[in-house]
Amino acid sequence: MCFTEELSWTTLAVGTTLNLIVAGVLYRWVHEWRVGCILVAAWQFGLLMQLPEAMVWRTNGNGDWEKTAFALNVLQPHAWVATGCGILYYTHDADSSCGLGPLVMERLSGCPTLCRVLGVLRWLIPVSVLIAYTAAVGEAIPRCEFRMTGCDELTLSWWADCLSGPPLFLYFAASITASTMMPPGWAAVILTVWVATLIVSAELYECGSGSMWCWMISWANAVTLVMAFVFQRLGYPRRPPTQDVVTACGDVEATESVEPRGRWLPPPKDEGLSSMASPKAPSSPVAHPCEAEKAYATPSPAS
Repeated sequence: MCFTEELSWTTLAVGTTLNLIVAGVLYRWVHEWRVGCILVAAWQFGLLMQLPEAMVWRTNGNGDWEKTAFALNVLQPHAWVATGCGILYYTHDADSSCGLGPLVMERLSGCPTLCRVLGVLRWLIPVSVLIAYTAAVGEAIPRCEFRMTGCDELTLSWWADCLSGPPLFLYFAASITASTMMPPGWAAVILTVWVATLIVSAELYECGSGSMWCWMISWANAVTLVMAFVFQRLGYPRRPPTQDVVTACGDVEATESVEPRGRWLPPPKDEGLSSMASPKAPSSPVAHPCEAEKAYATPSPAS
C-alpha cells in the first residue's frame, strides 16, 4: 500500500481472501454468477499491485520490484478489455438483441444489419484502442525510469514521465471503452467505482494518488456482490421469451427460453410439477422416431 510494507501485505491477504469468499457466494446464490466472478478476477488482478509495492518498501527501492509494479500497472487496461470480452461472451445472447438491450432493439427492429454492426463495434473499438495503447507504451518504455520512492507514500512516477500524454490518454480510453462490452447496468457500476475512487485518491494524495487508486479497489468486491444480488432481484439481464428449436425431424418449434451460457433466472417454482404432469408418448411400437413424433402430435378426433 502507499504507506508501509505491513499495510501492503495485509491488504493483499485480506483482499484476496474476500475475493475468494465473494466468488464462492456468487457461484452458490447468484444465478448469473459468471459476470460477478469475472469482475472479481479483474479486481484481484489490480490487487496484485500490493505485492511489488510491499517489496519496494522492503528493499527501499533498490531492487527490480519497481519494474514488476510497472508491468502490472500498464497491463491493467489489457485485464479490463479481457474482462469485457469474457462478460460479452456470456451475455450477448441474454436478450436476443445482439447484446444491445431491448430498448435499443425496439428502434432497430427493421435494421438487422445495423444491429450486427453495432454488436461488432462493441468489441472492435476497445480492442483497437488497446492495440494503440500497447504500441504507445512499447514506444515509451526506453524512456521510463522505474522509480516509486521520493514521497511520504509510494508514487507511480512513470505516468508523469515517460507515459504522460498519448499513453495516459489511451490507458483511460481502453479501460473505459471496455465497459461497452458489459451489460449497461454493470458498466454503470464499474465506471462509478472507477471515477469515485480516482477522485478520492487524487484529492487526498497529490503525490501518491496512483498507488492509492490501486489500493482502493480492495473493497470493490463488496460492491460487486451487492449489485449482483440487486440485479438478480430485478431480473437483470433478461432472457429471451422464446427461442425456435429445430427438432430431429426437421420441424421448427417455439419453446421456452433457453439459457444462453449461464444461469440467468431461477426456474419456475412449478417446474417439477409441470414435468410430472406432461403426457407420455404412446406405447405402441412404430417404425421410425419421426413417425412416432408425428403420430403423437396428431390430435384425436372429437368424440
